[in-house]
Amino acid sequence: MAVYDLQRRSAHCLRLKGQFGAAQKILDKLLQDPVAPERSATCTDVAIMNAGFRGLMDIVISEKDLNSFIAKLEQIRPQLENALQETGHRAHSQYCLGVLLVANQKDPMKSADLLEPSVNYMLMRGNAYDSRGLLSRSQFYLALSLAETLNPGHVSRSEELFAKSTESGFVPPSHLLKRFLEALLLTSADAARAAAELAVRNLKIGKAVLDSLVESDVASDSEPVLTALLKWACNDTRPSKQRFRDLKKILSHALRGQMVHVAERALDEMEILARNGRCSQEFVDLLSDSENFDPAWSASDAVWAAAAMREILGEYREAATGLRHEFFARIASAEPGAYTEAENILERIRSYGPPDEELGEMEHRLKAVLATEREVMAPVPANVPVCITVVGGDEKQARYDEPLKKTFESGMGTIDLNFRHTNWSSNQGGQFEQMRPLLNRSDAVVVMRRIRTTLGRNVRRHCPVWIGCAGDSKSSIENAIRKSVIAARIHKSRPVQSVL
Repeated sequence: MAVYDLQRRSAHCLRLKGQFGAAQKILDKLLQDPVAPERSATCTDVAIMNAGFRGLMDIVISEKDLNSFIAKLEQIRPQLENALQETGHRAHSQYCLGVLLVANQKDPMKSADLLEPSVNYMLMRGNAYDSRGLLSRSQFYLALSLAETLNPGHVSRSEELFAKSTESGFVPPSHLLKRFLEALLLTSADAARAAAELAVRNLKIGKAVLDSLVESDVASDSEPVLTALLKWACNDTRPSKQRFRDLKKILSHALRGQMVHVAERALDEMEILARNGRCSQEFVDLLSDSENFDPAWSASDAVWAAAAMREILGEYREAATGLRHEFFARIASAEPGAYTEAENILERIRSYGPPDEELGEMEHRLKAVLATEREVMAPVPANVPVCITVVGGDEKQARYDEPLKKTFESGMGTIDLNFRHTNWSSNQGGQFEQMRPLLNRSDAVVVMRRIRTTLGRNVRRHCPVWIGCAGDSKSSIENAIRKSVIAARIHKSRPVQSVL
């Protein structure tokens, strides 16, 4: 027995060096003895060398050359099946045949029956088989086989094996991880969610893991998974188109799982990419269907975002069509500053250069409501000090800050005027949280429509008195500030309602 083991190990050393011919001679000589020990394992050694593998550690299901891998194992399948009939432990032939069935996606029950004793045998002799991730990989292959039986009785064992495999550092290729999660999902949504969350905790977060998770419906049920995916999709070292594609899938998962705050963040990141000239048309197409954003964004939010994208694309007629709807919505609104914003919208559409006759009805309606507004305007106390904050704009609008402050230094009473320019950088950080203290002490806020949609939405939700500003000229901002001062003073002058 000792001599047999020594010679077989010598053959293994030669095989690892790629000296298959020399190793084959030793193994063939050992197999000449019909009662030699471990004939099954020795026959398997010969078979896997015939396929070009140096050992079990090379029996790896990869995505890149999957068909080639299957073809190699199919070529030696008769030898492996014969090895099952030989004496000695059959763990090696069982493993190879079980992995072949996993790769082929055939008969998961038979695959599990082959892999279970094989994996247990190798785990009991861990030191001898702990090479190039063989042990953790074998546990995952068995976990996948058990999951794909779709037998509820196998779910717990499959989860246990997956946990041990990933805790050992094994990272399943994306196509196999996706198969595993989808199989669990068909049997137990809770088990699939737990496995996906285990994956984002235990595995090195990278392309293989996250590409499989973003494709799986299990992401719709797990906030930790979606959060990890969102972080991956926001990595600005990745190509923009890949990030946009992943964000679109994350958005779909978040909306389906009713995780609105995740959907808002996904839309926000997509808008940043689109606003910077990347994937702009794709974003416009996405916003054409309310199922792609509701309830994370309103229809009005989508119109404004799409208009900005169409301006980038030079599609001014299409941008004007959407903004006309907003114009008439603001005309019909009773919100403070609605008419001023409608005036800004008309100015913005006019800047596109449409024929005068296309603006006639809008100009007529605006003139009528502005006249009505002047007639019903109540006196506003000018001695009420107010804090006003303008949110939005970039370097161009920042040039107006000092002139605007000078404009409001006299003539309208005490006004504490502040500006927060948010720009369109991809490095947004926590802008809303940073400006929250200022918003809390502001009596009214001017929210420029040329702002990230989600950020503007959060500001409007946070501030009870806000005025929209659809234009980006100095005069548009000045008019909006004037309206915000009036609205703030009216709001502050109202008697406080006591609650009995």
